[in-house]
Formats: sequence, structure tokens, C-alpha cells
Amino acid sequence: MEYVEVVVDHDLEGVTPEMIDWWWYNLDPERYKLWHPKDHKSFRWEAHPRFGHEQAIHVAEED
Repeated sequence: MEYVEVVVDHDLEGVTPEMIDWWWYNLDPERYKLWHPKDHKSFRWEAHPRFGHEQAIHVAEED
């Protein structure tokens, strides 16, 4: 199986690791579009992060 790992490094002042975990664990198509309404087209989980983020897979379509 081929895969791509993406790492984004941003300073997020006032954001805790727990907030980031909450965002990704609760991400759904509506919230994904809210993040960037113009460019985020669709989002779905292939493998939901039920037990942590390891082996979680999502598919996102963007412009």
C-alpha cells in the first residue's frame, strides 16, 4: 500500500494538543468545509481514528 505523510508546522498560539486531538477526532464533512468553504470540497473517513490517530485514514478533495 502506498501512502503519503503530511506534516504542517504552524505556531498556534493558545491552542493545546488536546484541542488539536478534539478537532481531528471530531472532523466531519461539514466541519471540514467550514475550515475553508471555498477550497474544501469533500471529506470522508476511510478508517476513523476510533482508538487514536495511528492508522486513521481520511480522504479529502480540495481545489
